[in-house]
Amino acid sequence: STQLQSALTSLDASHSRPLQKSAYLCMARCVDTAPSSASNPSALPNCLARCSARVDAFQNAAQQAVGGLQQRFGRCAEVCQDKGEAVMGAGGGK
Repeated sequence: STQLQSALTSLDASHSRPLQKSAYLCMARCVDTAPSSASNPSALPNCLARCSARVDAFQNAAQQAVGGLQQRFGRCAEVCQDKGEAVMGAGGGK
């Protein structure tokens, strides 16, 4: 658990934060340079969405990876519990 937390902290510092910063700077450029909403109403929202696409993809991938690890830990705990109950049920508690 501590190693997982350390890995997530490192991943945040090395990948997530720089991606977020890049996305925010990109969004600021969108606000500065997008045509007015009267002439092209979808220009700004489309630009903002393009800027955040990499962050969204990274966050989804990270959530899937963490979810997969949590499932593996859960299955491992179930196997250990089953083995322990089998030993205790087979006279291991005497």
